Amino acid sequence: MSIKSDSGLLRELLFSILLIFFTQFFALEASAEGEAFYQLLKVLKDKGTLSQDEYESLLNASKEISGSKEKVEKTTIAQTKKKKKEEEKLQIHGNVRVRYQYNHLEDRTVAGVQAPDSRHRGRLRGKIGVTGKPTEGWEAGIGLTSGSDNPRGSNVDLGDTFSTKNILLDYAYIENERTNISWVAGKFNRKKYLWNATDLMWDSDINPEGVSANYSTNTQLGSFWASSGLWVLEEVQNSSNDPYLVYLQLGHSFESENLQFKLAGTKYLYADMNESQVSQIFQHSSNTNTDNNLNAFQLSGEFVSYKGTYRYALIGDMVKNVDTNSHENLAYSVGFQILKSPWNFKYLYAKLEHDSIPDFLPDSDRFNGHTGIKGHEAELQYRLNKSIRLGLDFYSTEDYDTNVSQNVLQADILLNF
Repeated sequence: MSIKSDSGLLRELLFSILLIFFTQFFALEASAEGEAFYQLLKVLKDKGTLSQDEYESLLNASKEISGSKEKVEKTTIAQTKKKKKEEEKLQIHGNVRVRYQYNHLEDRTVAGVQAPDSRHRGRLRGKIGVTGKPTEGWEAGIGLTSGSDNPRGSNVDLGDTFSTKNILLDYAYIENERTNISWVAGKFNRKKYLWNATDLMWDSDINPEGVSANYSTNTQLGSFWASSGLWVLEEVQNSSNDPYLVYLQLGHSFESENLQFKLAGTKYLYADMNESQVSQIFQHSSNTNTDNNLNAFQLSGEFVSYKGTYRYALIGDMVKNVDTNSHENLAYSVGFQILKSPWNFKYLYAKLEHDSIPDFLPDSDRFNGHTGIKGHEAELQYRLNKSIRLGLDFYSTEDYDTNVSQNVLQADILLNF
């Protein structure tokens, strides 16, 4: 009696130990440990240590546990894929730029006395934005920037006894993309919908407001595109005649192994600008236009050649006011770029006659964004890595009516994230 009882107790104890052991430590399906454990069960059954019922009970339990583990693993993989897909739909990006800037205004006379003006400044710019793609072909974005409500500047000056700085809406848009056609509405970056070779006419900080559309197609002769848009310039209280801009651009680009060529023509039409001067309509005018008839045609071109690790480019823009009676109706810029990673050098000569371009649009670093000026720009950049860039930019510009000249030197460090 005792021998039988001891034998039964021993077998029950072994069964319990085996059940706990493989439950805690083994993924029994498709693993080396699992195969070894199956072999152990079979040996114990063949020796009579485990009965047939006990053997089958352990075997079935192992399969159930293994199946549950596989289900958990599949669920985890699915959740990881879903999270990754959601991250791809929503992206956060931005940059911070710290700048030292020196301005020197020469040949300036105040009350009959020679009075040149020099200024040293520390400047800061910060931008952050979020873009989301909730469904295929659709994108929405919203971004904030430092600065003031001046569309041509997002810098803030360091000082004012550690004052807090303004943060404003930089862009907010909805965009839809198809195979060859895209459109956007809201306040947005214009570069995709209006291409220019230089900043002769458009300051790089300006994000237009309104709607734009683009059509592009590729052929054996290169890429052709057509872009158009209606951009709101001002909302006039108690009036239905709100100034706006309509444009149409046609362009062509061609690319071979060592050469690239890009050319575009743009027609600008300004509507409901009924005041005698632009400065009477727009808050951020530099008051250097003498006529509000500013309909114009622009020609933009870029020619690129690759020689080994070097990239050489000739760039230029020309704007002709075809609507004014003024003889001050032409603006142009011409220059070149040399790129050898991580270095990038650019030189540009620009002249803007008084009524060639609306005086609320040109690069604000070139004589404060005035028209009626001419001068040079030289820029050198060094890229430390894909996120960090160092830069030096020098402007030497002259007001050709007064012969007052302005020199500007900017030293930057920019970090993208």
